[in-house]
Amino acid sequence: MGNACPHRQTTAVTVPRVSPQEVQENGWVVIYGKVYNVHEYMAKHPGGRDLLLGVGGRDATVEFETMRHSDFAFAQLEKLFVGNYDASTHANAASESREHGMPKKLELTGGHLSRSTLEMHQMAWWDVAGRGFLPAFDPIKQLPPPWDHLSAVLQVLPAYAVQGRFPELAEAELKGRLPVTEDALDSLNEGELEALHSMLGYVCLGFINKIPEIYEDSSVDIIAGPRENLQELPSWLARPWISVSEKLGRRPMLDYAGCVLNNWERIDPEGPVTPSNVRLLRRFTGLVDEEWFFKTHIIIEAEGSHVVSSLEAISKAMASENWHNLLQALRSLEEALWRLTSVCLPIMFARSPEDRTLLCEPFLFYFRLRNYIKSLDVRMEGSDGELREFHLHGPSGAMSTILPSVDAALGIRNTSAELREAVKNFEMYVPRAHRDFLNKLRNAPQSVKTFIETRKGSMDENTWFAMAGAYNSCISRVLDFRWKHWSFVEQFIVRPSSSKTTTNMSACPVMDRSNGKGKGECKSQIVGTGGTTFDYLQQHITDSQRARIQIGSVADVMKTPELTPLTRGSTPLLPKMPLLESSLWDPTGRNGFATLRMANLPNWGPLFHAPLPGCSALLELASVIPTLCYTHPGLEHMENSSFAHPFVTKCEEKRLEIESLIKPSKDGTPAENLPVADLEQTWLVLTMVVAAYGSSRRPPMPKASSRCPAMAAKEGADVRRKEKDAELLPEWMLNIIKHLESLVGRQWSGAPGYSELILNNWCVPGLDKEQAEDFVISRDTIHLVRPCVRFLATPEEEWHRKFHLVLEAEGGRAISAATRTLMPAISTRDNNAIISALSQLAADIDSLCEFQRRQFEGKDSRGEAMLMQRLRSFVAAELLDEEYAVWVYTEGSSPLLPAMHAILGLKKLDGISGPLQEHWQTQGRRCMPKNHRLFLDGLEQSMSVRAYCLREWRCAPVERIAALEDSFNNCIEALLRYCSLRERLVNRMFSGTARIRQLSSEQEQVIRSGRMALLQMRRIADSRRMLLLKPPPI
Repeated sequence: MGNACPHRQTTAVTVPRVSPQEVQENGWVVIYGKVYNVHEYMAKHPGGRDLLLGVGGRDATVEFETMRHSDFAFAQLEKLFVGNYDASTHANAASESREHGMPKKLELTGGHLSRSTLEMHQMAWWDVAGRGFLPAFDPIKQLPPPWDHLSAVLQVLPAYAVQGRFPELAEAELKGRLPVTEDALDSLNEGELEALHSMLGYVCLGFINKIPEIYEDSSVDIIAGPRENLQELPSWLARPWISVSEKLGRRPMLDYAGCVLNNWERIDPEGPVTPSNVRLLRRFTGLVDEEWFFKTHIIIEAEGSHVVSSLEAISKAMASENWHNLLQALRSLEEALWRLTSVCLPIMFARSPEDRTLLCEPFLFYFRLRNYIKSLDVRMEGSDGELREFHLHGPSGAMSTILPSVDAALGIRNTSAELREAVKNFEMYVPRAHRDFLNKLRNAPQSVKTFIETRKGSMDENTWFAMAGAYNSCISRVLDFRWKHWSFVEQFIVRPSSSKTTTNMSACPVMDRSNGKGKGECKSQIVGTGGTTFDYLQQHITDSQRARIQIGSVADVMKTPELTPLTRGSTPLLPKMPLLESSLWDPTGRNGFATLRMANLPNWGPLFHAPLPGCSALLELASVIPTLCYTHPGLEHMENSSFAHPFVTKCEEKRLEIESLIKPSKDGTPAENLPVADLEQTWLVLTMVVAAYGSSRRPPMPKASSRCPAMAAKEGADVRRKEKDAELLPEWMLNIIKHLESLVGRQWSGAPGYSELILNNWCVPGLDKEQAEDFVISRDTIHLVRPCVRFLATPEEEWHRKFHLVLEAEGGRAISAATRTLMPAISTRDNNAIISALSQLAADIDSLCEFQRRQFEGKDSRGEAMLMQRLRSFVAAELLDEEYAVWVYTEGSSPLLPAMHAILGLKKLDGISGPLQEHWQTQGRRCMPKNHRLFLDGLEQSMSVRAYCLREWRCAPVERIAALEDSFNNCIEALLRYCSLRERLVNRMFSGTARIRQLSSEQEQVIRSGRMALLQMRRIADSRRMLLLKPPPI
């Protein structure tokens, strides 16, 4: 009987299991071990059908994670579910696929094995055609005397380098023992010279470079005393290093050949060159990360031998006009390049089988190893005894000859002047045999691309299409390699380096930023170990894309459903920003979202001076709120009907004067004839007085347990407030509210709005007319600002208003500055202007974050919680705890957060279900000044940056896409930090409101889901594009 529940399932549901062969044959997609049929969803996919076609028939978990899909996307995915992926049939499926001519699984081959050491003295050290770019023999481990001292010193290099004592050791062990004349090199063969060049490189860099810093304050360094990098190398080290470098035709530096090509040995001398059978000969640290980083490059070079043999076969086939052999050689090249990308490059991100940690952690590479191998400037004495200045590039993957050789053979142009210059400089660090092979390809009569294009008319059509398709497949593999290499750069250089950068401390575009830094000053550029920036890498991806042979119409490829509505016309149609009817609430002005007016209104002054008697009466009442609107101990007066609250009595005394504001006449009421600034000031004071009046008459607030939260939430704060207004306020006061409410164009919500509490509630006493007209609110001038009306007259209340005035003023200026640049730039597709505007916006948001963070760190939070308790009866008496916290989190009716969402193209606040949605629908937008609503409407109706990027990612150059993605996502990250600090503020003020964390999490999830992976989208679409134009079979 205990199992009688009608909802209990007595039978298990069988989930189908799907084999890899079924996935491949049907073009299904595997995500997190589940199989999905996405064919019917392709036309609806926001990223376009190309992205789904690019991952069809395989596991797409990595791509899915990279795109950072929303909860809605996960819900859509469930509708496409086919079954669970059955990987156990993979081996059988693989063997069957080979029988049916399907691609075989790519694995490491171990490279072309080296020759025996008996042949070393009979053949050249480098045999590019036979071995690739690794030496023809395994590297030399031990040198003959007197160079054998180097090996002994290098064995303890890591231990002494970490102490900062390696220079001391090197001088004691090597000075006077190393020959300084060129004659001592004559007895060494090329392999020994290469080993000597590598050993001296390690010794000299260990001698020059200080240990990596781990302290920000060197005065507390307990590991080693501070030591700067040496600027000059002693002659007993410099002269041998320069001599061996000149003999090899290279620069005196530890280059790629020194730390990769000639720096390994096989554990099993007869085994293949694989990660488990290779170890480094020389190193700077004891980190496995260093071993794994260089080991990955060794494996790449070993497998790159197949690339070289394919290039040799291609050259021979073109020379003999043998089209069949050329087609086979191109297919062989594609497989070799695919192996480099799909098998070799992922080795860099391998994890330990013991604890699943990365074997090469990017942090340790950047902050512990990179210091030893980065580029440097040093003075050295040559064999002629002259002291020379050297600028030396550190070892870099750009010194590998694999990709330059492929570029030369296939005809991939290099349009970047910076890259051409870098390649020219790097070639001086490359072995002669490698340079000779590369020059042979560059000087060939024609590239593969030219060869195929010029034979279109003389070749059988089917053969030509097959040849062009094979060529384009090789280009796709080159792109795959370059995309993945760019991910290396991001992981190992860009991300670690960005963690050390600082942000501009000012968010104010109109303020002087010359305080210690020039306005145009920017953070130092990020460079690799070779000393070059990375912009050229993105440009070279674009060059590789342009190298494809055009088979079909580009227009046909780019004609996808999701692009159609975005590409009608030459430029996007942007709605014009509405004209503002007055300058008081001009969000594009110098005070951002705070009021743009004189710091001292001329008609308002001390001793209750105001433009009308009614205004003077309100000003007098407002001045006594802190004195009269106290809460009586025990609240005895609430039970005593004869008790006359002093503030209520004072208001009744001023009733006639206040009512005169709405007394009709032939010219309208006096309030209708007030200038806008005076009308807004009157409304400000009136709302404060009304709130104080209601607080004075309000009965004790019920305990939380006496009221059903669900019913209260269902009623809505707006409804509850209006009901209370009818109970607490006299009719004459309600009539005044309704009249002025219609004049200012904002809805009365039963309490002062954010515009009254913060945005217009400020003045600066003691300024003359000229100073008052030009006053700018900022963190540098906020100490001069005073609120016009107060409830509590406590330091916390002053701080709260000033704190948010700075955010609204500086944040509004940042939004305005971004809008002024972005809207015309989007219209004209000026990517540079868009990137610049987004970068500045991210810096400004970060500056606001830094301002908040410093305030939190320097201020006691206990008074803030008490402040919100005391203010509640004035501003949030009818709000539930959660609604009150939401009000603070969103800054009431501030347009700051909504404007950031609108510019970036994120979901509107009223589209986020829950308390945020309710607040924004019932209070937020309706309580805004009209000009703020118009400004926000204009932003939301315009093309957002996100929409623009989703249009441009297919057609813009890759380097522009990369910059757009980076600048956009930087804004997203900055906004996340801003919202995190808003949550921190709320938690300081409402320690018992746990739901605010969930609210903040929901808001942050909306923001985080707005991140874009444009480069990833472009790579997937690009790799699949040629399959959409599949040539006919041969």
